[in-house]
Amino acid sequence: MPNRPKKSFSSFKRLLTRDHIFLRQRQSVGEILTGFEVRNKYDIQDESGANIGSIIESPRGFKAMIFRTLFRSHRPLDIEVFDKNETKVARLSRKFFWLFSDLYLTDPNGNHLGSIHRRFGFYIKNTI
Repeated sequence: MPNRPKKSFSSFKRLLTRDHIFLRQRQSVGEILTGFEVRNKYDIQDESGANIGSIIESPRGFKAMIFRTLFRSHRPLDIEVFDKNETKVARLSRKFFWLFSDLYLTDPNGNHLGSIHRRFGFYIKNTI
């Protein structure tokens, strides 16, 4: 098992130590009018609706916008998770895939915190 720095892991854990969290997607007017997907942005809220953090897909330019539109959920993905002070607490990344998806969770220093592996089958099964 990889070494996990306590400070960055505790920052991420503190963000998620709530009974309920809610994600609210922020969409731009251009995305709504044209249907082209731009980088995804989400607000993380607690039970009272207070903003406790955000999730932002890393920008990659025009090529990434085309990939998002054509390949949808199979596209490469880099997401950064921030707390309410806009301090980066985690990163999620995945390469382009057809059948086998591997999503990796790391702290801001690149230390491995966990992963999710989706494998092809006649029924849905996920390995965490």
